[in-house]
Amino acid sequence: MGDAHMAIQARLMNKALHKLSHSLYNTYHLYISGIKLLRYMLLSSLQPSLRDQFIGGKA
Repeated sequence: MGDAHMAIQARLMNKALHKLSHSLYNTYHLYISGIKLLRYMLLSSLQPSLRDQFIGGKA
């Protein structure tokens, strides 16, 4: 009887960790996308020669 209880707890913990890791992954992606967008917006206000160097265009 104790083994069945431990198995249920293990499955619930596995499910919770899976949901948590998925949420963290989505949050990380949103954070990185936000940084990229901010960087692009800031660099787009620079002179074209500087912008191309940072973004990867022809320097």
